[in-house]
Amino acid sequence: MPDYQKMYHILFNAISDGLEELERLNIGQAKEYLREGQAHTEELYISQGEAPGEEEDGQD
Repeated sequence: MPDYQKMYHILFNAISDGLEELERLNIGQAKEYLREGQAHTEELYISQGEAPGEEEDGQD
């Protein structure tokens, strides 16, 4: 099962860093933080994903 808490923290930190850069008007760096957070979270989700055909509640 995917570790949603870890994914949440990755996205939360990326968004926080992105917002700080936006406050400094550093749009390029803000975009980079957001893209990295998104990519890292997607990779984590895919690597920890459930096998095809499995149900979230564990029942078929």
